[in-house]
Amino acid sequence: MKRSLAALLFALAIVGSAYAAPPTKAQLAASEAKLQKADLVWKTDQAAALPLFEQAAQLGQDPDIAYMLALIYQNEKEREKEARWMKLAADWGHVDARFEWAKLRIQGIGTTRDVSGGLQTLEEMARAGYAPAVGKAREFRSEQDAKAQCLMRALREKGYEETIGGRFYRIDEGQNETSRGDVFVVRGLLENSPSWAFVRAEGFDGVKVVRSGDNVMFSSTYNPRPVSSEGIATVATLHTQCDLDVDG
Repeated sequence: MKRSLAALLFALAIVGSAYAAPPTKAQLAASEAKLQKADLVWKTDQAAALPLFEQAAQLGQDPDIAYMLALIYQNEKEREKEARWMKLAADWGHVDARFEWAKLRIQGIGTTRDVSGGLQTLEEMARAGYAPAVGKAREFRSEQDAKAQCLMRALREKGYEETIGGRFYRIDEGQNETSRGDVFVVRGLLENSPSWAFVRAEGFDGVKVVRSGDNVMFSSTYNPRPVSSEGIATVATLHTQCDLDVDG
């Protein structure tokens, strides 16, 4: 027998989350009482009603109340509270909250950024038939791929040589063991795990570059040194030019 979309998404929502015992009859009754009181207080004192709504949500593990609280705190721009209640609503099976929680994780709004976990959730929901997740997952990948492509194109134009693994380097002086220069590491494109597009610069002393046909390999074993002033300026320019969302 086929499960409904809502049932499937609810099942996905609880996979991997910490299991909590369902509320007892007494807790459900207490939750309902708190909710009724909160509704009355809300009419005259919204600030005083919020703790009552929170108590009602916790007692009954009520996803609808939790989602409502998340939206209220979102509107008030209280990001940590928004994230906390969005996560609880998602954990308790609210489908829309699971979608919103995934976006918060990807963006790191009110919580620790977790691009891989957030995008994985979106793609699970997309496969389950939740239409908004299909577009959002595609939008995220497309946006970050475009920014990574921008980084790579800009570094090529600045004369840095591309190597396997998303690295671009330029030797400013010397060669092999006596070489000095900067290397830029680009992420966000062609990665096994999804990532925000970003660029990180490192200075190096003494590096081995191996050429095989069209492929160039830049040894990962070298003596690190501070990035040159030009390298620092290049990173700052790339951030603006490619509209990066995060630092490397």
